Amino acid sequence: MNKSKDYTKYIHAFRLLDDYTITCSPWNKGQHNYGNGHLMNFTEAHTLQYIIENPGLVVSDIARHWGFTLCAASKIASSLEKKGLIRKEKRDGNQKNLYLVPTGLGIECDQFHRELDKEYYSALIDELSAIHSREELDIFFKTMSSYIDCGRKVMRKRGVLHNTEECVRE
Repeated sequence: MNKSKDYTKYIHAFRLLDDYTITCSPWNKGQHNYGNGHLMNFTEAHTLQYIIENPGLVVSDIARHWGFTLCAASKIASSLEKKGLIRKEKRDGNQKNLYLVPTGLGIECDQFHRELDKEYYSALIDELSAIHSREELDIFFKTMSSYIDCGRKVMRKRGVLHNTEECVRE
């Protein structure tokens, strides 16, 4: 870090993001009914959504997207498959890769999850709008997108994000 610059106020802001992550982390790790009685954790719900939004994915695509090891991505895909939310299938012309395909139940669960997200984020935006202007919120969300991209870049440089080609055994 460049010692000639004072980053104190920014470091404090990043710690606020850490506080949010820590506060929400226990909820994110638990299994939740997203509206139709089928339980998923936060990572499963968002991975299912990513699979639905990006047809033709394989496990390594999930690993690359989230910065997981292949083993971690494979565990998530296997959990979704065991729950009947996706299936793994081979395609003509490529018998090596297993493609992740949502099932009807997976699509239904994703729709329930999206509705709950819409309700939650709408309420959150209402709360934030009572405190901040539309322009401030627009800047915040634009900045958050860059924050995530830059954070991943810095973590890769530091070797913190896993190499998605390796499989770390626990």
